[in-house]
Amino acid sequence: MMRSGAWLLLSAVGLGWGCGGPQEDVSQDEPPADSEGLISQTIIRQQPDGALTQETVYITREEQQAQMEAREEYLRQLQSGTPRQLMANLIIDSGCAGSSLWLFDQVGFTGRQLCLYKNPSETYAFIDLGTVIRYIAPTYPIQRIYFWTGAVKSLWSGVDAGNLATCDNTRMACYSNGPYVPFSAYQKVDNVPSGTVIGGTMLGPNTVFLEN
Repeated sequence: MMRSGAWLLLSAVGLGWGCGGPQEDVSQDEPPADSEGLISQTIIRQQPDGALTQETVYITREEQQAQMEAREEYLRQLQSGTPRQLMANLIIDSGCAGSSLWLFDQVGFTGRQLCLYKNPSETYAFIDLGTVIRYIAPTYPIQRIYFWTGAVKSLWSGVDAGNLATCDNTRMACYSNGPYVPFSAYQKVDNVPSGTVIGGTMLGPNTVFLEN
């Protein structure tokens, strides 16, 4: 089962850069889980002109598990030395590619999922998670929008290494005392640090960097 909706983000460099929304207080109450037992997967792809498309699809837990099992099988084949041309049919790609970085808003690779894919022609890319909508709460009378800033609780990297960092994306500078999570290709991190107090505000990782 899959449902989807899409909108466009503008990119300046790499995966994208933007002022985004304000930093979310990582201690705030979490919005309710997706309805009907479905899991939201937000997929960001870079277009040839540098623009980013953001699409959110809804899949079942079984479909998500199939994607995870396919990636595990891919890694087993990769570690066994199987030629890559014989591995092409091992990856289930329903939009959240096996080569992408997978971010989750709950520990243990559960909850809502964000998938980031770096243009293979680029050696380095980054994105401000404050530009990526995670969830829209249908509160009355005004809807509340949640972003991915400070929301990543676990991750499973893809073909690219990189890191999660806590940055001031207006000044384009990162905090040395903020949460920093480096990862290698195809690495699992099942519990990402939730945040630290900086300037009297609880901040969590808000920027993703990817590199070859």
